Amino acid sequence: LYIRLVSRNQTTRKLFLRAGFTVWLDPTGGNNKDYGVQFPLARERPSPGGIPDHKSSLGMEEMLEDSRYNLAILNGPEETRQTMVTGTATEIGIYTYLDIQQGYLIYELKLPLPEI
Repeated sequence: LYIRLVSRNQTTRKLFLRAGFTVWLDPTGGNNKDYGVQFPLARERPSPGGIPDHKSSLGMEEMLEDSRYNLAILNGPEETRQTMVTGTATEIGIYTYLDIQQGYLIYELKLPLPEI
């Protein structure tokens, strides 16, 4: 499966980099959350009354640079989570790309499809 998303909308770009993006696959064609990949990862939100971390004040380029290198594989309804660096993910056939070019956020994700 190959997904490519492009957005020039600044609000969409910020939301994408802050909230992360998860792709779920269901081999039966339904809406079950059997297998998913989150890339980029969602940023940590400060606890109520807590002190925000330095990442909450990063600009677009800094957020982009900080978001490129990690992803999470999610399995099953309990969303068992395995976080790894994108370089390791390539060893199991998951390829990622995230960049801003000429004002456009470009997102690419390539996943091997599970056997049915």
